[in-house]
Amino acid sequence: DRALHGGALALLVVDPVSRDQHLPRALRHFTAADRGLPPTALLPALATHPDTVLDAFRVRLRGGSDPADPLRALAEVTDPALARRIAALVRETVAPRAEAAPCVAEYVDRRLGHGPTARTELLPLLTGLLGKGFEAARAALATVLVAPGTPATTPLRRELLDRLLAHERDPEVLVAVLRAAATLVDGDGSGPAAEEARGLVHRTVRLLGRTPEGGDHRLSCLVRELPGFGARLARWLTEAPQEWAAVVGPGVRRAIEERAGTPVPA
Repeated sequence: DRALHGGALALLVVDPVSRDQHLPRALRHFTAADRGLPPTALLPALATHPDTVLDAFRVRLRGGSDPADPLRALAEVTDPALARRIAALVRETVAPRAEAAPCVAEYVDRRLGHGPTARTELLPLLTGLLGKGFEAARAALATVLVAPGTPATTPLRRELLDRLLAHERDPEVLVAVLRAAATLVDGDGSGPAAEEARGLVHRTVRLLGRTPEGGDHRLSCLVRELPGFGARLARWLTEAPQEWAAVVGPGVRRAIEERAGTPVPA
């Protein structure tokens, strides 16, 4: 029974005494996506056989199967040198697959949970995603980076988000940032989160306006789609009309008035 063999091999490779003998066979089962051999079973072997185990993960991640479970397992690795190699592996094998973008974002979110030490692998990973062909991964990642997270992860999230926006010109990624920024504000719309959201929305709308199609149409669509977003924009326009005049066009103003029922300054 293949499932039984996979389960037995999972136990044998965890044990350092039996690992050498059974690891090659276990890796064959793993690359064939044997459900009896979970990705977490191979993590102890990374300490003793890093090259062969990472090669097996590379084969599995390139195979077109769901990368979620392998990435969740790899996200738990704490050794800094291995974590850097794994981040490079994610960029190489999974990030180019548009359908796997949510898995990449989840991997980064889990790595952020390890605290500031994750910077040494996440910064190169993000830098490697700035080129053409990784737009879906960046759009999914934007939601993770905009989220406040825990106090321990917020500074690194903001550093990575700043790096992303410093280079980002793809409209879909910028819209993803706006969607996530709209969720930062709740309640009466005051306080540090509201100020952060205001600055992030303003910066992102300016970048969206520099894209070939401009930002008016996409921002108008977001006003009509996202509850409360039009009312928030109307408030910001009223409070600082000169600051927002250059980034909010006539289409957005009409959408705000239609959706929020609030007149906005011309």
